[in-house]
Amino acid sequence: AVGGAFPPRPNDHNTHINARGRGVSQYALVKLVSHFLCSAPRPFFSLFHPAQLKDTMRIPTSIYIFLAVLHLLLLTQVAMAVGPSPLLDWRQNRPLWWENNHFWSTLVPELPKTPSEDWEFFYAPYPTYKGIPIYDADRTGLWRIQQALNDHEKIYVFEPRKDDGTGKYAGHLVPVSVLNNRPWRRTIDDDTRTAVVKHIDSFMHFEKQHGRLARSLVYGTPLRRIPFRYRKPSWAQVATDAREFQIDKPETEFDDDLRHELQKKGMAKFKQKWSGYVYLVRATEQKGIEVKYFAGSIHALG
Repeated sequence: AVGGAFPPRPNDHNTHINARGRGVSQYALVKLVSHFLCSAPRPFFSLFHPAQLKDTMRIPTSIYIFLAVLHLLLLTQVAMAVGPSPLLDWRQNRPLWWENNHFWSTLVPELPKTPSEDWEFFYAPYPTYKGIPIYDADRTGLWRIQQALNDHEKIYVFEPRKDDGTGKYAGHLVPVSVLNNRPWRRTIDDDTRTAVVKHIDSFMHFEKQHGRLARSLVYGTPLRRIPFRYRKPSWAQVATDAREFQIDKPETEFDDDLRHELQKKGMAKFKQKWSGYVYLVRATEQKGIEVKYFAGSIHALG
């Protein structure tokens, strides 16, 4: 059972630390303002477009320049009021790399350590590299990052790239720690960075093929326990004897009942409701988890 040590958890999808959506709204607003000014009556239009004013009225060049600068400042302030522009690609698509991102100035509160009974619930869905959790900036809420920074010396946060068929899914990788109660970008050597990025590409490719739950089982936190004197069963035995669970949503990354079954019996199955695919799951002697797609033929499993 999941303990009650944590406060109510916000929806990660609505509170993720990557603010991509704001750029879209700013872009739309600037287009709307531009369209309004261009379609406004000529006298009003002239007030905001000094070039037009200069053509229709004979005014000194210095005043024309002043109005042009004023016009530019007006649009700049409108843009800044709503957020990063999609035209500034490095701000929109690499927000954590932007030093002025609010994430870096937000205080990390001192929170109680995650209780042992909640550890699996809190960290099981997230991949790790040598025990360090890895978070997708597009999917992870600030509250979860702050709790992880209280539990670990450091974490990794990455910004995903668009799937372009190259098998490269990791954009900027940011090792994060805490310094003076604020998030701090750690430095890591090139070999470690390369290894972590390769690991991200691997588990994101696995997720693309088999879904989020399969990815979290294979690449997430190991099981807390396995049956006494456990021996790993064959895939044919899993297909025949394991209990089957139904997963209703593609976004599912954690199923408490399924993990409990693995810890109790060492094997389970799950079926994706949206695809109809069935996956076999078994524990290893080292408390890891293996997942295999089941096409329906036990003989083909070997």
